Amino acid sequence: GGEGLAASGGKDNALVLWDAEQGKVRHRIELGRNPLDLAFGHGPCDGSLLAAMDSLPGEEGQALVIDVETHQLRLALSASTVGPGCAGHVSCLHASLSGGTLLTGAADGSVRQYCARDGSLVLQYNSGMRDVNLTSLSCDGRYIQAS
Repeated sequence: GGEGLAASGGKDNALVLWDAEQGKVRHRIELGRNPLDLAFGHGPCDGSLLAAMDSLPGEEGQALVIDVETHQLRLALSASTVGPGCAGHVSCLHASLSGGTLLTGAADGSVRQYCARDGSLVLQYNSGMRDVNLTSLSCDGRYIQAS
């Protein structure tokens, strides 16, 4: 898993996995676009790094689930996954404490809830905002917050 691991990402289109105790780079993962938000997964997503991704010209943003040990992509959640209506970058993401649910917020004001096991879309709603910069789920999984 991710014990003793830190992650960073920025405007160089890459994720960097660090040894949190020694402060040394363990691995660099080239993504081809900027990560905007990062989180480590729980439960079914344990051992994964979740990344909310910027959009590219002519392409939509994505949310990626990446295995921290193998550096392989587990899931890519994008406009083709959720269908029409997704626009711009994915601003933020959140993994539920149980790990079974992933939430994303996007530049089109939408909040989406996915099943962490297979990436299927469970719920989508428009927040009424121009961009959702934070999403979270209550500990009991009953309430979604977006701002």
